Amino acid sequence: MQYPQTFNNEKRYVFTNWTTEDFTCSWDSQAKTIAAGAYLEMPEYLAYHFTKHLVDREMHRDGKEKFIASDEQRDPYEKKTMSIIADGVDSPALNKLKEEIRKEVEEEQTKVEKKEKKTKAEKTEFADIKK
Repeated sequence: MQYPQTFNNEKRYVFTNWTTEDFTCSWDSQAKTIAAGAYLEMPEYLAYHFTKHLVDREMHRDGKEKFIASDEQRDPYEKKTMSIIADGVDSPALNKLKEEIRKEVEEEQTKVEKKEKKTKAEKTEFADIKK
């Protein structure tokens, strides 16, 4: 994985902890734990940082520590760990995130519709009452 010369804070990524173990990494003395199987949206600089450390850990566990500097050996790990959020780019983690957002929006719409129905029913029920 080639680090960009400068990070673009407007680029967003999905970081996926695809392993079976929680992953903890620190940035600016702040530890962040990402549960096994979980994913998180984050800015470019954090995605690169977290990906580097998760890939390092997993390569050590797989007995590939002597290949840790090999882009070719790291690539399969990195591809399932980090994906950019952009038009026309999909990944399993991004699709999962989109599905969660879609469900949240649907739940919110259902709440609003129920509230509107209740308000309409109350107006109808009290329509005959004169002031």
